[in-house]
Amino acid sequence: MIEKLVDTLRDVVKLSGKDFSGIGVIVWNEEFELPIFPLRVNAKIPNNEKLAKNLAQISSLNSDLHDGFHILTPTLKLVRVAQYFSPPIVHDISLNRGRRFGGRYLAALFGSKISGVVLSAVATPALGIAIFKNGHEVYFEGP
Repeated sequence: MIEKLVDTLRDVVKLSGKDFSGIGVIVWNEEFELPIFPLRVNAKIPNNEKLAKNLAQISSLNSDLHDGFHILTPTLKLVRVAQYFSPPIVHDISLNRGRRFGGRYLAALFGSKISGVVLSAVATPALGIAIFKNGHEVYFEGP
């Protein structure tokens, strides 16, 4: 699943081009609650055939849905967009402070410890792609 998510995020970055705002995604087991809140009421999920195309479309600075995290099922189906994600801080987490990161990175890292979060990930123009599982960065690819 990590490899499929990496490939998808690489495609998102390529398809987004110059207007790429960055992206945060959570792969979520729907049997569990998530600490999320919609940033946009009645947000419509894009219905293109390919996930990367959908995510690229909403990750453009021109999209009203580019903020927050986008929620995927374990089969990588997009089920929610533009969600404020507020996981609790995990104080004993391992963090590479030599890398330039921001709030979305920390939310993904901390959030990967929550029950029901299978994986979380971010991709940004400055950082690249990072994927987390159970409080650990399990994949990193610089820009």
